[in-house]
Amino acid sequence: MSLSPYSTSIRTVLLAVTLATAWPRPAHGQACCAATALVSPVRLQRLEQLGVGVRLRGRDILGSFAASGQYQSAQPGDVDLAQDLFAAARVGINGQVAVLLPIVQTRRSIPGLSSWGSGVGDLTVSGRYALLLPGEHAFLPGVALQAGVTIPTGRSVDQAHDTLATDATGTGTFEGTLGLDVQQVRGPWFVGFDGWLAQMVPRASGAIQQSFATKLTGVVSGGYVFRNETSAGLFLAGQRQGPSRQTADGKIIDSSALSMTTAGLGVIVPAGEQWRLQGTLSLDILVSGWGRNQLGGAGINVSLCRLWI
Repeated sequence: MSLSPYSTSIRTVLLAVTLATAWPRPAHGQACCAATALVSPVRLQRLEQLGVGVRLRGRDILGSFAASGQYQSAQPGDVDLAQDLFAAARVGINGQVAVLLPIVQTRRSIPGLSSWGSGVGDLTVSGRYALLLPGEHAFLPGVALQAGVTIPTGRSVDQAHDTLATDATGTGTFEGTLGLDVQQVRGPWFVGFDGWLAQMVPRASGAIQQSFATKLTGVVSGGYVFRNETSAGLFLAGQRQGPSRQTADGKIIDSSALSMTTAGLGVIVPAGEQWRLQGTLSLDILVSGWGRNQLGGAGINVSLCRLWI
């Protein structure tokens, strides 16, 4: 009996968790769960040297934003699912590198037709270097530089075989990012801002060679660290990208600008001496004017990370 793509992906996740459990040289101390990892499972904390894990993502599509920014609700049933395999390692005292590979499943439907699709998504490689650590100075915040590249290992929409493009899992081009992370700590309270500039490499889509505007992303977060090292907080994320252009003559491609605003809750829980559980609940702000050319919905992410100190 053949397995569905979804069953194959679940088996991949279980294999990843098994390998993480069997990894040698376990940590001997309790891993510290700090504010900087509230929404990013691949970010190591101060004493952590290595982390390997898996994140499960699910998103219920509730509607869509038109190019004008008008929001319209959709029929229930469309979902985006993914399992992210990730690893992070410390480089020196203040540096770290990470890789993340998603395995994506998508369900889309229109009247009279529905379809499931799946596949490997785009591979992301990133790095981070802390110039100042949170709490290191009485008044100065923690500051870190971030950089990354996304490699188009997934299938783009124009390369999809499915009628509803459910087997599309990537952007079809390389993307580079530069970012800044600022974190401030006062006792058990924390607040932070992460900002990124991302630039996609021009690519051909059908007969059109298009170039992309720089994408801006910002995340504001804040919360509290409890005595048992559990962290909980709120975050607000915004993303905006201007319209694409035809490379040949620089003409703007109509209705190609993107934007989205999302609010959420994040929790980080130490699980024994060698594990960390992390979860987020998120909801796109489903009000006209708060998004553009994007699907809107509600999501849940749960990650499990094996740590070594």
